[in-house]
Formats: sequence, structure tokens, C-alpha cells
Amino acid sequence: MKSVDEEVEGIARKIENKHGRVYFIKENEKVVSTVSTTAENSKSAMIVGVCTAPRYRKQGYVTAILTEMLQDLFKEKESVCLTYNNPEAGNIYKRSGFVDIGMWTMLIQETK
Repeated sequence: MKSVDEEVEGIARKIENKHGRVYFIKENEKVVSTVSTTAENSKSAMIVGVCTAPRYRKQGYVTAILTEMLQDLFKEKESVCLTYNNPEAGNIYKRSGFVDIGMWTMLIQETK
């Protein structure tokens, strides 16, 4: 498992290389909600890292920053994608214009 410092360095590298971006909302100098992208290229981006601290949920924070991010992305990209497995999150994405196109499956190799 990566340390917090390693995670921060990875995010900073992604932003510097223009392979991702991070939008967030702060309250009292604390980040309470965030939306990020990864795998950005000239045509597309993948939304990841969507989260809000439990006590700040249901206040529209994700919708607000997701809307802002999508406006910026569509000035530069042809398509934006994401995956989710939380139906409540899916409702937020659908209200933002996303449509379900299928199911994803992931194969994970067991370590011995």
C-alpha cells in the first residue's frame, strides 16, 4: 500500500504531465469533496477519485465540481468516461449526462 506522500507525489506527477487533474471543495481549510481524472490524452479522459467526506454528503458538492470539470473537459476533449458500482453515485452521473453503456469485468490475479 502506498503512503500518503507517495499518493500525493503520484497525483502531482499526473497533473504536471497533463495526464490528469483534480477539482475539490474545501471547508475550513479541509478538502471535503473531490473529483479527479486520469488517462487524459488529446481526445478523452477518465473520471476517477470521486468522493466526499461522510458528514459533507448530500450537499451537492460532487455535482458542483463534476459539472465544472465536465465543462472544462468538453472544451478540450471529445469524450469522457467513468465506471461506478454505487447506484447512488450512478444517479449523480446520469443527472450530469452520462449513460450506462454496459458492464465492466476485471480479472485479478491472486497472489500466493
